[in-house]
Amino acid sequence: MYESAYVIILVTGMNLSAIFSHSSPTTLQKEIQVQLNITDSQFNNFYSAKAVSGMFIPFLTAIMSERIGLEYMTLAAGVINAVGTYLFVLGISHSEY
Repeated sequence: MYESAYVIILVTGMNLSAIFSHSSPTTLQKEIQVQLNITDSQFNNFYSAKAVSGMFIPFLTAIMSERIGLEYMTLAAGVINAVGTYLFVLGISHSEY
């Protein structure tokens, strides 16, 4: 009973934070460009560098889940996602892009 509620809350939080943090650079493009004083091509390079990590993470998570187990990997991914989202929101709130 408690385990299924824990999983539902964890997955919901992970999806919400992933949607929030991964969608923000494109929706905030003009604000980021004005704040950092960069051109369109510089912003595209910035966004490409951010998106490259998405190509390697599936391979790393597969290897890590085999080594430490699926339960611990799910917990670790949730914690990493929550901390990353917190740091992103903290940087945005202090206008430190």
